[in-house]
Amino acid sequence: MYVIILLSLVSGVWSGREVYKKIKLHLYGDSLEINPAAVDAETTTIKTASVPEPVQDKQEQDVNIEEKLPDNSVIQTQEKTKVKAVKTLFKYKNKKAKKVYLSGSFLKWKEKPMKNKNGEWQREEYILPGNYFYHFIVDGKKTLDPTASKTPMGESLVVIR
Repeated sequence: MYVIILLSLVSGVWSGREVYKKIKLHLYGDSLEINPAAVDAETTTIKTASVPEPVQDKQEQDVNIEEKLPDNSVIQTQEKTKVKAVKTLFKYKNKKAKKVYLSGSFLKWKEKPMKNKNGEWQREEYILPGNYFYHFIVDGKKTLDPTASKTPMGESLVVIR
């Protein structure tokens, strides 16, 4: 009897913790570490291009630099470099849709309207490099990007390099 109660208590605590972690990541997490080899780059139609000039966001990143001296000793220095935002185009095809919005962790889950161009909804965003969750809201319903990789949390995934 006590064993059943103890097992029930342990499984309840474990499942509650797992649900809490997923909710916390969904609400507060900006990015998710994912093995780049697991993301199939051929399935996504999101186009990214490097922006020559910083447009909106910049983030400093530490870079380790090693210098070799004539006596083969090594000096390590650390410099700060600016990481530039990347112009990213999101597309969703649906000729029957009346309103389409983009929402994602890079937008802090705010809904941003997309523009319709002959049945193809588009929106450009400047995003810092990383892995981000997103989805479309089509006529009030959450819709995943059919061309992008999916996450276990039920979101589409965009990888910005």
